[in-house]
Amino acid sequence: MPMHRQPEPDLGGPDMSWIVPLAVMTVVVVIGLGVLMAVAHRSEGWPIIAFLAKPAAPVAAAIQLGLGGVAGAIGVTYARRGYRHWRGELSGGIPSALFGAVIAVAALFAAIELISAAW
Repeated sequence: MPMHRQPEPDLGGPDMSWIVPLAVMTVVVVIGLGVLMAVAHRSEGWPIIAFLAKPAAPVAAAIQLGLGGVAGAIGVTYARRGYRHWRGELSGGIPSALFGAVIAVAALFAAIELISAAW
């Protein structure tokens, strides 16, 4: 006999189903960033442009800021996708949501390092 989930009764209150996925994604991202900042952070950041070429300082800073912005946008996109996976708006469920959170952590950490190298 297959087991079926009983629908939850509607109590007439406001829809608060967005709180749990938001809280989980926030906690995963904050803890992940905290661990990476404690373990792998360099105060001078990642001077990617200095490895590739030797442009003038303002040009290098602008390129580093741009790369950091792109990495930050990727991180926010993956965090949002993880949130949507958790809520069931996208297929994949909770494992896909947590994977999205891990990718968001990596991208946001890269953004922090790239932007700190621009200063």
